[in-house]
Amino acid sequence: MTPCIFWHSDPVNPNETVVISGGNFAPDAVVELGVVTGKGKADQPEWTSVKPLQATESSMKAVIPAGWPLGIYACRVKQGKSVSKTVYVNAPDVWWKQGDEGVDRTRQGGWLRLLGKCLDFEGQASVSLVAESGSKEVISLEMENCSGFSLKAKIPASLAPGKYRVSVSNGKGGKAGVRDAGLLEALPVKAGPKAIISVLDMGADPTGMKDCTVAIVQVIERLSMIGGGVVYFPRGRYRIDGTLRSGTWIKSPLFIPENITLRGDGPDLVSLWWPDQKKALPTLIDGRNDFGVEDLSIFTQGYHSTIITGTSNVRIRNVRIRANYFYMTNHLGGAHHERAIKPPEPGACGPAILLWGENNQVTDCDILHLTLAFDVRLGRGSLIANNNTRAGNMHFFNGTREMIFENNVHTGNNMTSGGSNIGLHMGASIAKEIYYANNTNSHLYGGDHESFTLDGHGNAYFGKIKEIKTDSFVLAGRLFCESPRKAMGTMNEMHGTAVYIIDGKGAGQYRWLSHYEGKKITIDREWDLPPDETSLISIGGFNGRHLFINNTAIDAGTLIQLYPPNCECIIAGNRSIRASNINSLGKLGKLKDSSFVRMENSWYNQFLDNHIVTGNTWGGGSTQIDRWIGGECTLNIWGWQVFYYTTPIGEDQDIFLTPEVLKTVTGEKQLRTKSIPISMFQIIRRHRVDNNSSIRIHGTVANVLIEGCDLNLSRKGIRIDMEMDYQQPSDIGQLFDFDPEPSEINRPLPFLAPEGVLIRNNKFKDVDLPYSGTALSGALLADD
Repeated sequence: MTPCIFWHSDPVNPNETVVISGGNFAPDAVVELGVVTGKGKADQPEWTSVKPLQATESSMKAVIPAGWPLGIYACRVKQGKSVSKTVYVNAPDVWWKQGDEGVDRTRQGGWLRLLGKCLDFEGQASVSLVAESGSKEVISLEMENCSGFSLKAKIPASLAPGKYRVSVSNGKGGKAGVRDAGLLEALPVKAGPKAIISVLDMGADPTGMKDCTVAIVQVIERLSMIGGGVVYFPRGRYRIDGTLRSGTWIKSPLFIPENITLRGDGPDLVSLWWPDQKKALPTLIDGRNDFGVEDLSIFTQGYHSTIITGTSNVRIRNVRIRANYFYMTNHLGGAHHERAIKPPEPGACGPAILLWGENNQVTDCDILHLTLAFDVRLGRGSLIANNNTRAGNMHFFNGTREMIFENNVHTGNNMTSGGSNIGLHMGASIAKEIYYANNTNSHLYGGDHESFTLDGHGNAYFGKIKEIKTDSFVLAGRLFCESPRKAMGTMNEMHGTAVYIIDGKGAGQYRWLSHYEGKKITIDREWDLPPDETSLISIGGFNGRHLFINNTAIDAGTLIQLYPPNCECIIAGNRSIRASNINSLGKLGKLKDSSFVRMENSWYNQFLDNHIVTGNTWGGGSTQIDRWIGGECTLNIWGWQVFYYTTPIGEDQDIFLTPEVLKTVTGEKQLRTKSIPISMFQIIRRHRVDNNSSIRIHGTVANVLIEGCDLNLSRKGIRIDMEMDYQQPSDIGQLFDFDPEPSEINRPLPFLAPEGVLIRNNKFKDVDLPYSGTALSGALLADD
């Protein structure tokens, strides 16, 4: 059989381990490696055979020779006379491009960002353009900022409009290390506003004592008639409390047509003020495509909801929002000098900024709001950067993709402030490729209080397949939506979903579902190793290929939580100060009295150079996830498998999965001795613990690397555990020991145990138990 590679870990340094996922690996298989020098052909390097430290039919782990230079390494698996395709470890891998006009679009004099992995080594990255038609001159771009996960280049003002082929080098491998990054469309410089009209010209009062509604609407109407322009607010305070939509005498939001910008002289000099409303407007400013708000402040108090709503090509820049629901009342709206307000019902108060669609930008803003700073839905190509926020939650992103969220600072605005997420809610089934970098979150204490989490569920099918072709197959079982008892998380249709091979031949691959008719499924491209009738297939949501880089959480829940499903995320350089876990969770849940199976895998995540500065937080002991209290921060890789049911009050209660229940899930005739690994190929490198923290691998996890970590001043260091049989706590785990010693009442469950764990070259200082756990004996310790 020919060996086949699906995925490999990188970036990887010399004397570090490259982890390979694939199939058809024979017992005598070796990994062949070669340095790509740029001399000769890249696919014909001087090969070095490396015996893997750990190998199975679907995984290989081999060390890059210590004496080699840092660079791009050709890599293949060889067994006998058969070899796999060659993959290139540390080659630049661009996931998406984003310019000042959105995905794959920029303007003359604008900027271009490339996001992905292995984009720069030692500050040597370069980006160049070649026109698709006409001159084939190579245009080298000036680099503004470089890192391994993000490049920023300047677009020349003289660049001719048109389409260009983008190439990128990370400085290694010479010409053989250059990679194509797709097409970029360069647009002409955007024309200036057709007109700038001051609201004072229409009689607006800048003292804040008179309603300015009519004057503002008249300026908007005039500009709309000529195709757009700027509504200009000179220094002053502008009260808005009357009719805002032309042609009516009903209170409504300020409607902004296309190509119109509200612009002031600066947020310190100009404020738009909405006085008390008897009933909250759905939003104060309601815009459509191509509108802007910049250089001003917005004040409101009392009953209100969303402040600014927009759809595609929205620009919100240098805006201060002060939206205080309880302004000048006592606690939670209690009466003060006869002023009182009833708190909003849950969900009744919208976010400060609500955006849909593509190419939206919110930059350099200062936001105070009761509930939520940013709500971004079903869009791509947006930029949210350099903002300061104080709200109940920082953001909800649902169904978003190809987006940059960076350099934002958030502080919870009360003692029950919650967290932020990238979710699969509101009909979304795919969220991917968000660059989430250099953000700070602090003082989050309410609910699950995650500084950041993935969220949302959805499964349409789990089971066997038949009539298998290279890019299509037929489902052999019943869709979950056909069940007489539909469960929460059941998908009613499969458009916009992912197809995963969970177990059997080809396990570890996923594809996008491109079309289905009845139970015949077509995928977007052929499998590297096709499944067969033994394979188990899952169809459901996808949340992954995100880059979480250099974020900080202070006094919060999880620093970063990869709630299932999750796939191909990189979590690098993040810091935790009195925050809870870094979590990577995969979940297999069989619902009692239903055919529904929650099959939410966790694959191919890399945790690199993260730092636990202060590990102690709320509570005692250690925790699993943030719905339960636990005092010690943990980097937690968990394969979570349960048989669950829902209580009358709507809470899920879990009982750990048994071989008998799994047999009903898979439809197999025989009981398994080990369950299906729901979490696979998790990489932990150079993790640093200053105190009171640990690394824990437990449950059904397969193929984990823990390498080059530095753990200090802690009770436990690296823990490899089987699942432990216990009843889920009902008091949020205040007095519950999630890490008990084995006993008659705390029985380890070998059926739910990790496998394929490699532990290499880690350091410990003042750690009571450097290595521990009920499954430690099954791990491989392979220090130099």
